[in-house]
Amino acid sequence: MSNDDLKGLEPKANKTNYVGSDSEEGMSTMTTVHEDVANFVGRLHVAAENKRQIGVLSASMLIFNRVIGTGIFATPGSILALLGSPGLALIIWVVGSIIAAAGTAVYLEWGTGIPKNGGEKNYLEFIYRKPKFLVTGIYASYIILMGWASGNSVVFGEYILHAANKEVDRWNQRGIGLACITTAFIIHGTALKWGLRLQNALGIIKLIIVFIMIICGFVALGGHLKTDEKPNNFSNAFEGTTGSAYGVVTALYNVIWSFVGYSNANYALSETRNPVRTLKIAAPTAIISVSIIYILVNIAYFAAVSKAEIIASERLVAASLFRNVMGPAAERAMSVFVALSAFGNVLSVIFSQGRLVQELGREGILPFSRLWASNRPFNAPLAGLFEHWVICVIVILAPPPGDAYNFILKYNWNPPIKATLPVTVFFLLSNMYLVIAPFIAPDDPSQNQYKSMPYYIHCVVGIAILVAGAIYWLVWAVILPKIGGYKLVRETHLYGINYDPATSNNREINTKHCVPTENITFIQIQFFLTSEARSQSGSGSDPLKLIGASSPAENDVSPVLLLPPTTVLSEPQLPPILFFKHITSHNHDYTRQNITAIMSKLLRLRARPLTWGSTFTARQFSTTRPALAVRGGSKLFKDADAAVADIKSGSILLSSGFGLCGVADTLIGALNRRGRDSLNSLTAVSNNAGVEGKGGLATLTSAGQVDRLILSYLGNNKVLEKKYLTGELAIELCPQGTLAERIRAAGAGIPAFFTPTAAHTLLQDGEIPVRLDKSGAVVEKGRKRETREFNGRTFLMETAIEGDVAIIRAWKADKEGNC
Repeated sequence: MSNDDLKGLEPKANKTNYVGSDSEEGMSTMTTVHEDVANFVGRLHVAAENKRQIGVLSASMLIFNRVIGTGIFATPGSILALLGSPGLALIIWVVGSIIAAAGTAVYLEWGTGIPKNGGEKNYLEFIYRKPKFLVTGIYASYIILMGWASGNSVVFGEYILHAANKEVDRWNQRGIGLACITTAFIIHGTALKWGLRLQNALGIIKLIIVFIMIICGFVALGGHLKTDEKPNNFSNAFEGTTGSAYGVVTALYNVIWSFVGYSNANYALSETRNPVRTLKIAAPTAIISVSIIYILVNIAYFAAVSKAEIIASERLVAASLFRNVMGPAAERAMSVFVALSAFGNVLSVIFSQGRLVQELGREGILPFSRLWASNRPFNAPLAGLFEHWVICVIVILAPPPGDAYNFILKYNWNPPIKATLPVTVFFLLSNMYLVIAPFIAPDDPSQNQYKSMPYYIHCVVGIAILVAGAIYWLVWAVILPKIGGYKLVRETHLYGINYDPATSNNREINTKHCVPTENITFIQIQFFLTSEARSQSGSGSDPLKLIGASSPAENDVSPVLLLPPTTVLSEPQLPPILFFKHITSHNHDYTRQNITAIMSKLLRLRARPLTWGSTFTARQFSTTRPALAVRGGSKLFKDADAAVADIKSGSILLSSGFGLCGVADTLIGALNRRGRDSLNSLTAVSNNAGVEGKGGLATLTSAGQVDRLILSYLGNNKVLEKKYLTGELAIELCPQGTLAERIRAAGAGIPAFFTPTAAHTLLQDGEIPVRLDKSGAVVEKGRKRETREFNGRTFLMETAIEGDVAIIRAWKADKEGNC
């Protein structure tokens, strides 16, 4: 979304007459402003959803097109040559399907856990955090230097030439391959919608092709072939099996390469509608379908084509299938369809790789990062697509002609990450095997897949790419910062729109010191008001309540107020700040009380991501600690004493735990160290008051720092009982569930609620005294509850308990107070 787009999304100026008006219009200004905000946010949401163009079908086709490229059409010949028998070849395809299913489970878990563009980069950064940025540099090298789309571009050229009955030579195959990758680059770089539509159409064509191939297999099994010689591959399926470790691992490489793409939808989750639901449906559906199709297509090959012919046909085994079942004319026609299948895969690959490069640019990892991060001018990552196009051109042209496709096959493999333990272990071991085994020399030199390059060349190139990434990290993240006297840090950058609802000509977009909109990852709207805007006379309503927020306490200077959770948006390219000034209600001017929407998690390097998309929570600050008083907006302190230093006498303290479990003893100890002179007259709210001499709130009650307890359970605490009976302590009893709901209601802005609990008990009429004097006489009676009948039952009205500060026991917390 460009800055021009933002102008069109600004809230409209309020036409209400504000000056000295006693009319209904004049009294509803804050309501109108709230509607402006709501309408604006709603239009932002619509704009965001309009940019999310990938649904379940498109996500499935992204995976389907990426997985079914040319592997199933081009690799069965080389796999059979390496293994020697159809039986072992089918087993390897089944093993490959299981590995792909494990990989899908891994990526499904990570994709639904971190639903944003970037794929493995996000997952690896989350796992391997030290040395800082090392895995980022290695992954960047892996993405930048790999020509994923080049292999299928080469096969596209080969099948087109075969369909035209032209001899394949060194340059005509590569020339057509270059035309293929260039066309894909232009389509996805200039017309995103049409690129997705073409991908979907080619995916459907691909499905038709493989189903025709499967039908041909059943026809062949029935004995209906155009050739006199029957293949007889199933009469002795394991005849000729070789025991070469090199052959098995290389064949498994080819099978896994045929499944590569199950993670393809993970690279564009920020452009996916309802990404979690979409991925949960699309990924398993696509990979299960592909696994079944692959097994059936291989059975079709072995049913229609002899073993010797499959090996001799190399990458044209699909053409041999059609020739043997339907004749030479069908062979050429189906070669065109296989070429289209390859083109669909190229479209799918370059689509995802361009977005990975863009994500690296968004985070400042690449030089000239704004160029890579941009979506201009066609709302597509043109620079990222161009980078992948350049690498593919180099990979297509560089290797010797006979080795280009096989080389591209061998250096593509995926890192294992995390899923359930059995799946993780299996996926990890399978990947470790694929890393180590290729270094074992083939027993028979004829098994070497390369004609003029050493058998281990793909291993060396793969390691070189990782080493190049480590070197880049060393220069970029270690050496240059030391030489330049700076360090790489994660920052949040903001930009805004100034808007005065009372003055239509006071609008401008402030882009000074701004990052481009392409770099925006998340938006959360919050409101900051000073306490002067809190009270309002004349209209009889609180303006803050009209915008869906609670009033700040009297002693708050700048409380934090949040819009409802529905206004939390997570979409790239949204404007992060809105300033609303000169807000007037009735005769009262609230000029300069900036209601400011704050952008969180704007991720760039030197303006780099704070973290991968953590959830944003509506958080309340205690009334004794205004938001802006917390250093840097953080709720973290160096120790417990610092955390409780500003809690004032008379505060309402919400305390976690029951008995001695889940009690925040460290913070209670810090409160106790403040002493009675510094901290007293506390109202403590908890399930119970701890155990005398062992911990819990009893530490504070015995020190005389607590004046009132609101409890659900008194127990057999004799010391506490004595303090109550002698008037040293006030105690309010409340049922446990009601107590929890009273606290929750305060957080939700609900002043009171009705419950049937405690109806017709002593609590209903307030017959349990709250405070006694030293003689045992009642000083403060219990609160009598208002009662109502609903559906013939008696309900009591309970009021909310608004705490000033909460202390909870936790193992770990972040600076936003999430524990």
